[in-house]
Amino acid sequence: MDGILSIIQTLVVLSLVIVLAHISLRLLNGYMIKQNKIIKIWEKTAVNTNSSLGIVEITGKYYLMSFAQGENKILKELDGQEIEEMLKEKEESMDIRENGIYKKIGSFIEERKKS
Repeated sequence: MDGILSIIQTLVVLSLVIVLAHISLRLLNGYMIKQNKIIKIWEKTAVNTNSSLGIVEITGKYYLMSFAQGENKILKELDGQEIEEMLKEKEESMDIRENGIYKKIGSFIEERKKS
């Protein structure tokens, strides 16, 4: 019986560590993005192991860029208003996700600390 309880306790602690690491990385990522005021990488998606595509804002203009191992290229200038609407929708969907399960976990942890 003690062995099963020990395994369950280990799994719960491991799950909490993973969730806290995920939240910490999100906060650090948000902090790092805000530090660079001139150039911001809003979205980056891997195409294969050596290259990716990204939406980059440089001095208020948006570009579709190719990031490869040997070179980086601007492929196309994007319409700023359209991109801003897409980014706003993305931020709203991320706020909903973070306020869901992560908020519940955070309040659970706070309650456990108080007791």
